[in-house]
Amino acid sequence: MTDEAGKGITLSDTLINLVSGLGTGKDKSANNSFTLRLVDPLTLSSMHRGDWVSRKAVDIIPFDMTREWRNWQGIDATDIELIEETERRLGMTGKTFAGLQRSRLYGGSALYIGLKKPGNIALELDPERVEKDGLAFVHVLSKDDLTVGPLIRDIANPRFGQPEWYGLASEGGNVRIHPSRIVRLIGAPRVDPIQMTNDGWGDSILQVVYDAVMGASASQAHVLAMMPEAKVDIIRVPNLSVSLATPAGTALLTQRFTLANTLKSMINAVLLESAGEDGKGGEDWSQKTLSFAQFPELLQQYMSVAAAACDIPATRFLSQSPGGMNSSGDADLRNYFDRIRAEQRELSSALTILDECIVRSSLGERPPEVHHRWSSLWQVSDKERAETGKIVAETTNTLKTTGLFPDEALKNVAANSLVELAVFPEFTSQIEEAEAAPEYALELAAKEAALRTPIAGAELAEKTAKAGPQPPKQIGDAEPRTLYIRRDVLNKADIVRWAEGQGFRDIVPDLHVTILYSRAPIDWFIAGDSWDTNLPLPAGGPRLVEEFDDGAKALLFASRQLKWRHEEFIELGASESHPDYQPHITISYSPIDLAKVEAYQGKILLGPEIFEEVKED
Repeated sequence: MTDEAGKGITLSDTLINLVSGLGTGKDKSANNSFTLRLVDPLTLSSMHRGDWVSRKAVDIIPFDMTREWRNWQGIDATDIELIEETERRLGMTGKTFAGLQRSRLYGGSALYIGLKKPGNIALELDPERVEKDGLAFVHVLSKDDLTVGPLIRDIANPRFGQPEWYGLASEGGNVRIHPSRIVRLIGAPRVDPIQMTNDGWGDSILQVVYDAVMGASASQAHVLAMMPEAKVDIIRVPNLSVSLATPAGTALLTQRFTLANTLKSMINAVLLESAGEDGKGGEDWSQKTLSFAQFPELLQQYMSVAAAACDIPATRFLSQSPGGMNSSGDADLRNYFDRIRAEQRELSSALTILDECIVRSSLGERPPEVHHRWSSLWQVSDKERAETGKIVAETTNTLKTTGLFPDEALKNVAANSLVELAVFPEFTSQIEEAEAAPEYALELAAKEAALRTPIAGAELAEKTAKAGPQPPKQIGDAEPRTLYIRRDVLNKADIVRWAEGQGFRDIVPDLHVTILYSRAPIDWFIAGDSWDTNLPLPAGGPRLVEEFDDGAKALLFASRQLKWRHEEFIELGASESHPDYQPHITISYSPIDLAKVEAYQGKILLGPEIFEEVKED
């Protein structure tokens, strides 16, 4: 660009102020520059072992990534148990945590895949050749335990940028390990061109956050060092320099104030020499007190900076309650958990070959549908879990009424969802157990037989002809009426056997569970039917035997589904016979010492819901 005289003008976007010196050679920040100061491994180890801030910066994220571990899916429960047993045998949770911990501390680590038939470990590992129970162990190695070969620079190689081989010093001498047998875990990745000229590892996370962590640790140490100086006695002594000029004078002065300090401790007062008659001489005493009023905020600020540098919310890093009005900290934690989930996806990619070996070693084959999902880090309350289960049940019931999906498919999807959400942890196994019961088999066989029984065409035509034309039926809303709902006990023999063993007499013949007793009229069809036919309740859980006001002795048990069903009708206008609904089975009305009765702990199998009008008698 040129001015009016045609002379060139140099433009710059740097802010310059000649008066203040900003942007000129007088600016104190003009010579600022960033330099890389590498922290040696010994210092890193000392920081991790001796400083709690450094240890949290390293350990929190690996701990959160592995604390809930993962769930295998896509196969039946038996195969899932085999895979989980292999992971337990290998100690995968702890070793993955240790590998991530070392990678963040030292910049890199490795998990070595050991097979019972390893062959030549310098050759590539083929997971498809892993036999059942062929995976022997997994070892955790720090990056300093390994030497690396030249980095692969062939852009067509899937391992581009990784070493061609790893070396390990062992009892038999130095051995070479093929990279396919190593799971590489990188700390803080390097993205500069130097990455291609070094050993292929990353940096320690403490290298990146060193200044922030050092500031937080040093601020605490400085405040601690100031504590003894919080209150200092100041005594002005006349002719102090003359007294200190000789050893004898120094000794007398030291003895003098040692005695004064002793007297202060004994009588809580300071004894000093007063001035003479001429007003000269005498000692003057005062105190100097340090104020720590602003120190908590200063320390908190340093710790917040350290937490932010580590990319961890202060509520998690410092284990403190969230600050601010109406702040729950949920948003910070959810964002942090989203970040952890992204880290877990990266970890899944790194563990691909090892996971293939785990599946084949567990099952002897590799089903294509098997996969895993990382468990949720967000721990829901029992109430939230129950509400989620209710939504799943209602959604399943709605889908069933549409008739678009097979009932068997809906049952399996609902059961798996309730298990994954931990609403009914053992629901799948209990369903399988209930379906294997003789009562269920007989009921299912009867239904199938009824469906297979055809009506002869001629017989049907004859019946239709004899009946003649039928007037069209008017269909309208059902008239509201009182409602009593129950489920009969299908495994009655088990409960009767328990009751007789406990000393009960005159056992109620029709053992059942009452779901609703509403004297208030209600339209029976509003709520629809329950999405399940039979309701299996697993063994165990809270069970009590109590006596009611009318003398009934009943077995009390817990069932969220029965309570949800009861509350569903209450919300639609049904009345309650009792303020608090508690699922129970009335056993007997005869006298018995309940203190000697042990509650039934076995499974309970309930039949379908039965709707009836209320009978006041």
